[in-house]
Amino acid sequence: MSGLDDSGKCPHCGHASEALSGQGIFTPVSEFDVGLLQALFIGGLDDFECDACHRLTGVRPTVIFIAECPLTCFFVVGTLAFPYQEDVIEDIRASSKTLSLNLEPQPLPDMDALRDLVRNHLRSNIDHLIDALKEPEEARIKSLVQIDARHFAAVRVALNVPQSGIHIHCRVDGRQLTGEASIDNLARCQASSWIALWYSRLGSGPTAPNLDDQLARRFYEAAVLPGAAEYALEMLAQIEQSELSLSFPAEYCLEALRASICALAETDNPSSGSWTMLFFKAEMTLRLGTDTDHEFVSPLILSEERARATVGYQDAGQAVANIVAGKVPPDEILDALAEIVAKLGYPQILTDLANTTYLRAAKPQNAADIAKILRAALDLGAKPEWLGTMLAQTTKGLTNARSIDELEWLAEEAIALVPNSPEVRAKVYAWLGSTLKTLRAPKRFLERISDTVQEWEFSLSPPHKAPLWTERSNALRMLGRFDEALAMIKAVLEIMHDERNKSDYCVACLNYAILLRETGAPDLSVIELEGLLSQATVEGSLRIGVLDSLAIAYHMMGRTADMVKCYERSLKLAVGPFSDRALASRVKLALSLVFDDRYDDAIDHLTELDPQIEADPTILFPAASAWLTIHSNIKDMPKRAFNRTALKAALLRTAKFAQEEGNIPDWLGALRLIAGFTELSGDRQMAVSIWGRIAQICREYNQSLSPIEVIRLARYAYLNNDNDLAHEWLLKLPETIASHAGQATDVAAVAMGLEPIIRRGLDEIASIAWDKAETFNDIRLIAEIRRNLVSRSQRYLQGNLSSLELTMLEDGISNEVLAALAPLSGRVGVLEWIAGRGRIACFVTVIDSAGEVYAQILEYPETDLAWLAEKMDTSLRAWHRERPGDPFDIPQWRELEAWLSRELTPHLKEGDHLVIFEHERFVGLPWHVAAAPYWSCSYAGGWASLLALPSVKTKPAKTSLGVGIVPVYGESDEVLNSFQQSLAHSKTLIEQLGLELFTREGKECDRQGLIELLAQADVCKLLCHGRVSLFGFEVDLMLAHEGALPSADPLTAASAVAQQHRFGWRDGRHLDASSRIIFSAACSTGLAHIVGVGERVSLLAGLNKAGTLSLVAPRWDAVATAVLPTLDEALRRHLGGMTLAAAVWTACREANVREPRWLAWTLCIEGDWR
Repeated sequence: MSGLDDSGKCPHCGHASEALSGQGIFTPVSEFDVGLLQALFIGGLDDFECDACHRLTGVRPTVIFIAECPLTCFFVVGTLAFPYQEDVIEDIRASSKTLSLNLEPQPLPDMDALRDLVRNHLRSNIDHLIDALKEPEEARIKSLVQIDARHFAAVRVALNVPQSGIHIHCRVDGRQLTGEASIDNLARCQASSWIALWYSRLGSGPTAPNLDDQLARRFYEAAVLPGAAEYALEMLAQIEQSELSLSFPAEYCLEALRASICALAETDNPSSGSWTMLFFKAEMTLRLGTDTDHEFVSPLILSEERARATVGYQDAGQAVANIVAGKVPPDEILDALAEIVAKLGYPQILTDLANTTYLRAAKPQNAADIAKILRAALDLGAKPEWLGTMLAQTTKGLTNARSIDELEWLAEEAIALVPNSPEVRAKVYAWLGSTLKTLRAPKRFLERISDTVQEWEFSLSPPHKAPLWTERSNALRMLGRFDEALAMIKAVLEIMHDERNKSDYCVACLNYAILLRETGAPDLSVIELEGLLSQATVEGSLRIGVLDSLAIAYHMMGRTADMVKCYERSLKLAVGPFSDRALASRVKLALSLVFDDRYDDAIDHLTELDPQIEADPTILFPAASAWLTIHSNIKDMPKRAFNRTALKAALLRTAKFAQEEGNIPDWLGALRLIAGFTELSGDRQMAVSIWGRIAQICREYNQSLSPIEVIRLARYAYLNNDNDLAHEWLLKLPETIASHAGQATDVAAVAMGLEPIIRRGLDEIASIAWDKAETFNDIRLIAEIRRNLVSRSQRYLQGNLSSLELTMLEDGISNEVLAALAPLSGRVGVLEWIAGRGRIACFVTVIDSAGEVYAQILEYPETDLAWLAEKMDTSLRAWHRERPGDPFDIPQWRELEAWLSRELTPHLKEGDHLVIFEHERFVGLPWHVAAAPYWSCSYAGGWASLLALPSVKTKPAKTSLGVGIVPVYGESDEVLNSFQQSLAHSKTLIEQLGLELFTREGKECDRQGLIELLAQADVCKLLCHGRVSLFGFEVDLMLAHEGALPSADPLTAASAVAQQHRFGWRDGRHLDASSRIIFSAACSTGLAHIVGVGERVSLLAGLNKAGTLSLVAPRWDAVATAVLPTLDEALRRHLGGMTLAAAVWTACREANVREPRWLAWTLCIEGDWR
C-alpha cells in the first residue's frame, strides 16, 4: 500500500480523507465524462491525489466504467477495497438498481486492461460517428439523430489525449482531413446532429420521446467541439429563412434547441422572447388544457434545470405581461403562472402583475384620476393586496413632479377604498415609504406612520409587516438615526426568519447590510451582500440594488477593481423593465472608474451623462464627486469637460431642498461637494466657512463627520496658525473613524480602504505641522494620530480606552502624560518617525525613573531603510545552519548599527530599554538586534498602546503556566524531542515556583483547546509552527483540527484544509480572555504588518483586547533546537523575578555564546517589556 498510514491520512501531509480509509472511494466513469475519460488515459485515476497537498498517495480508488450499447459494467478494484471484491460487486449491483439499471459488474485485473477496454469502446463510438457521415444525404438525418454527446466525448478524448491511442479517420470527397480541417468538419457534424434531432421530431405526436431527455444526451459542455454552436445557430437561421409553416411542437423544439445551444455557448439568444412565450404556452397548456392537450405537450416539457438555464428574468416578466394582456386574470391562470415562474426561479414576477394589466393603458393626469383608476380596478376584480403595486405603476408622473402632498393624499384615498384592512394599509404605506425615499423625503413619511411600530401593526402577518418596517428603517437611516434603523431591520429579519426564500426577506437583508456598512462594519456588509447575490430570488431591480451597495462596501475596503465590476454588472442589468436604473448605474460606474484611477474612461462616461445630471442626489452626488476627484488630480482638463457652474447650482438647489425636508444626509452630502469645488476655485476662506458649517450641522443633528473633513479642518487650523484648534480636530479622528469602521472585524481590510481617503491629508498635515510645531507634543501627536486609527477607534466606541489614553486623546501627548511610563530604574527611550509629503524624520523621547521626559530630533540615517528591511527579510527567511556567514554581515547593516549607537548613546545608558515604533515604510527591520550590544529592546504600536499598559506596581502575580504543543504531521524526531524537553523544563519550573500547569498536546491543541488554554493560564508557552503571509497580512499559529495535525508541506499552504489549522490575529480579536504574556516558539510570530496608514496587525494586536499584554516570539523563521532553550531560559528568568526585557536580553546574550547571531537573537518582545 505504498507506505499509506493506516489511519486513513495522506502519507505526505497527514490530511485525513475518505478516499484513504475503509474501502476507499468508487469513481464511476461514463462515456459522457470527458474529464474522467481523459484522466483515465493519462493515469489520473491510478493513484488518489491528496486534496490538501496534491501529492499522490499510492492508493487507487475503485474505478468503474459503464457503457450503454450494450449496457455493460467493468471495474478495477481499488487498493483498499481489494480484500472486499465481492462486497464491491454487490454495492455496484445495488447502486445500479436504484437507477433502474440491471448491471452485472465484471472485474478487470488492472488499469491497463480497463484502458484497453475503454479505448476499444471509444473507437467504436467514433466509428459510429464516421459511418453516419458516410450515409447518403437522404438517410443521414436518421443516422445523425442516433449520435449524441457520447460520440463527441470520444472525439474530444482522441483530440486532447494523444496517448489514448485513439485516432480519427475523417475523409471528405476521398481526401483525409487532418488538424483544424478535421476538427471543423466534426464540429459541423455535431451541429448537424443537433439539427437532425429537430427534423426527427417533425410530425411526431404524443408518443414522441421526451425532448428534455434528448437534449440532455446531446448537450454536455465538455463534449462540445469548437465552432459547433455557431454552425448550429446558422443552420437554425436557414430553417427560419425557408419560411416553412411550423406547427407549435416544431416551433417549440426549434426554439428550445436554439436556447439550449445559446446557454451552452454562453451567448445571447436572439430569439429569447419568442422562446419564452412558447415555453409559457406549453407550461400553461399542461396546467390548464384538456387531457388531449396534456398528451400533446407532455413530451415537450423541459426540466427545471434546463428551463432556468434558457429563460431569463426579463423575458419571463414580459411573457407574464403578454399572457395577462390588460385583463384581470382568473385565479386558475394566476395559480398556473405562479407555478411556472416558481419553476423558473422567479416567483417575484407576480408581485408586479399590476404593471401588465389595465394600468398600462391608463394615463392618469393627477391624483384624483389615479384614485378613480384604483376604484375601477377593484370593481373589475383586482385584489386589494395589489393596491401597493398599482400605485407604484400609476404614480410615476406625480413622483417625477415631486408632488409629495398629492402622493400622501392618494395613499389615504387608497386605504379608504378597503376600509378596516390593516393589510392594505401596510401595503399602501410601504409603497409611500418607498416613493418618499426616492424623493428623499423621509421626514414626511415618518410624520405619517410614526418612527415606532404602532398598535394597528401588531395584528399584521410577517409578510405584511416586513415591507412597512423595512421602509420605516430606510427613513430612519436617511435621517441619520442609524441605531434605530438597525434595530428596526433586525426586527424584520427576526419575523421573516422562516420566510428566507421570499423577496421581502432579501430586501430586509439588503437594508441590514447597508446599515452594517453605515454603522462601521463594511467587511460584514460585504459578507451579507455577497451571500445575497448567490440567492436565486435576488433578481431584477433587487439585484441591481445589492450590486450597488456591494460596490460601496468594496470601496470602503479599498477594493476599487471589485467596485468597478459591481457597477459594470449593475449597468448590464439596467435594461428593459429596469432601464430607469441605467442613468444612476452609469454615473456610479464613472465614479468607480475615477477611484480606480481610470480617469479617461470616467470622463467619457460623464461627458455623455452631463446634460442628464439634474438634482436627483443619487445621480448628482456621484457625478459631482467624480468630477471633483478628476479635477483635483488632472491639471489640464479636456475642453469637453463639465460645466462647473451648472453642477454647483444643482448642488445648491439640492442642499436647500434637503434642508427644508429635514434630510440631513443629503444636506451634508451637497455641502461637502460644494466645499470641495470651492477649494478647487482657490477660495480658501469660503471653503473653511463651508467645512465649519458642515461640522456645526453634524453637532446639531448628531451626525458623524467624515475622516477627510476632520483632517481638512485640522489642516486649515494649522495653516491659520491655530495649533490648539488643529489639535482639537485631530483628536476627534478616533471618534470619526469609529463611525466609519467601528464595528468592523477585519481591521486590515478597512485600514486599506481608509488609506486613499486620509493618507494625503495626513501627509500634508505632518509637513505643515513639522514647520509650525512649538513643542514635541505637537510632533508626537501628528506621528501618533496615524497609528492604529481603526483599532483605536473601535476601542473608543466600545469604551475600552485606558484613562491615560483618554487623557492623551483629550489633551495630546504631553510630557506630563508620558511621565506615567517612568520605569522603576534607569531610562526608557522611544524611537519614532514622522512622515510628511516627500520627507520623513525620526526622534527619540526619553523617560527616566523620576518621571522626567525630554525629546531630541535625530540625524536621519543615510542607509536606505526600506531597502535594508527588504534585504534583511529576504536573507533571514532563507538562512539556515549549513549556510556559512552571517546575514547581518553587510555594510548597510553595520551602518545602521553604528547610527543607532551614535544617535542614542548620548541619551541611553547600557542596561536601559529602547522601544521601537516601527514605520510602515520599513516595517520588519530587526532593530532589537542592532540595539542588542547596548540595550534591551521591544516593539510597540504607538504611544496609545504604551499608555494602555497597567502600572508595574498594580500588575497581578503570575499563578499559572500553560503549555500548548502542536507538531506538524510527520514531525522530525529532532523537533519532537525539543518540544518534549521544553515541556519537561516547564514542569520542573512550575514545581520550583509553585505554579499551576495546564497543557494541551498534539490533537488536543486545536482552536478550542488553545482558546481554553489562553483563558486558563496567566502565562502561556506555545510550542508549534507559524506562518506569515504578506498578501493577507496574516500571522498565524498552526494548530490541530478535528483530530488531525497541521501539515508543514508548502503545497498545502493555499488549501482550504490548511486554513482550518490556522489561528491568527483575526481569530484572536474574538476572544474574551487570554494569557497576559505569551511565549511563542512559532516561526515569525513576532513579526507585525503595518496596513494602510499605520494600522499595526500582529498576533499581539489580535489578542490585546482579550488581555494579552506581551508577546515573546521569533521575529523570523527559527530553528527549534536553538530557539527553545533560549525561550525556556527567558521564561525561567522572568518568572523568577526579572523584567521581561531583561530576561529575554540575558537569555539571548547567553545563547549568542553557543549560537550564531541570527539564531541567538531571533526572539523579540512586542508590547509590555517590564
